[in-house]
Amino acid sequence: MRLGAEQKQRADRLHKGLLGVWELLTGKARAIRRLNEEEAYKGYTRDREQRERLHLAQVKERSALQKRIDAVGARHREERMRLARRIVMVMRHTDEAVRRRERTIRSHGHSRDYDLER
Repeated sequence: MRLGAEQKQRADRLHKGLLGVWELLTGKARAIRRLNEEEAYKGYTRDREQRERLHLAQVKERSALQKRIDAVGARHREERMRLARRIVMVMRHTDEAVRRRERTIRSHGHSRDYDLER
């Protein structure tokens, strides 16, 4: 948007018709073209530097975000490992409790089958 407006402003400095011919003869057209070229180059370098600053700011922001993403990922991995260890502990405890219960039943002569005739 700004580029187009600046180009139009520079183009409007060069006159057409008889006034344009007069400017060519007096050398004013050459001075206007030189000024236009200087302004165009300054605009180009300004825009290039602005793009570079924007790029660097985005890289810096992305780096900070990536650190946060990595930290959250590490916390999630640690939490999954804790949960996995807890599940294993509960399953071992449950298996051991079932085995103890079965030993108790066998040692007391109880059966899982119910005697319906009693």
